[in-house]
Amino acid sequence: MGIEQPTAVRTLDRMERDVFIHREQKLEDRWAIGIKLTDKGKGYQKILQVAFRS
Repeated sequence: MGIEQPTAVRTLDRMERDVFIHREQKLEDRWAIGIKLTDKGKGYQKILQVAFRS
């Protein structure tokens, strides 16, 4: 992705704190963590898609 790991983790921490994402432990791989958009995150995703198309 071209982003340093600490930067990515801090960004995800803020997104989780602000309830844009939800992290969940993957059952098939204990080292993997899934990241899903919350309803709030999905709402902002739509806004950003429109803004970037303009």
